[in-house]
Amino acid sequence: MFHELGHAALERGHNNTLLPNGDYKTMMINGLLFGLYSKDTPEKRAYYLDELLDSSTPIPSWAFAKVNPTVIFNDSINSTDTNWEYSNTTNSTHSSEINSTIFSTPGSSLKISAKEPSAFSFWRYRFSPEGLNQGSRLTMEVSVRLENVTNDGISIAMRGDSDTDMVFFNTTQGTTTINGTSPFTTYTVETPYYVETVDTINLFLILAGNSTGTVYFDDIKITSYN
Repeated sequence: MFHELGHAALERGHNNTLLPNGDYKTMMINGLLFGLYSKDTPEKRAYYLDELLDSSTPIPSWAFAKVNPTVIFNDSINSTDTNWEYSNTTNSTHSSEINSTIFSTPGSSLKISAKEPSAFSFWRYRFSPEGLNQGSRLTMEVSVRLENVTNDGISIAMRGDSDTDMVFFNTTQGTTTINGTSPFTTYTVETPYYVETVDTINLFLILAGNSTGTVYFDDIKITSYN
């Protein structure tokens, strides 16, 4: 409604200019508006409404580029690791193991294999974040080795949950195709704007249901930028 008001009453056109942190500068974007702000980010809503009425509104502090890194999670996987949980969805014929012979960093990796298409499966890790600021940028890096992985291949994802809601979900699925055969290669998924109402961060390492082949995941790292 506010976007269409901008067109009809304020004679504003589309504008896809970005703020320094990568968010859109205005709600007058030519694209999907949902996700610009939410009930958990009232500071963003206030800015976008101000900018709608006055395009010269100063850039808010939360929109400055986030460049100061702090590693908040770093797991090179070991053979006795019990923090990662493997889940098969209904009708999945995938298999998994903590593999101690193939890894990026000694001494293990998380393996998923599929001999035929079925349903997807994944490794998951959950932790409670501490000391993260509203508006921080989070990156998740994973080292991935592929052996004859077909079709949609693998994806990595990061989800933030509050007590009652999913606050954010970011994934490589749909934006980066990861399949084929390759040595350990690092892939990244980003959460541009962390929200303090998050109680639990979930990390997902996924093999698609329509895929076959073998994948090894190692060296999972989460970095916060302020």
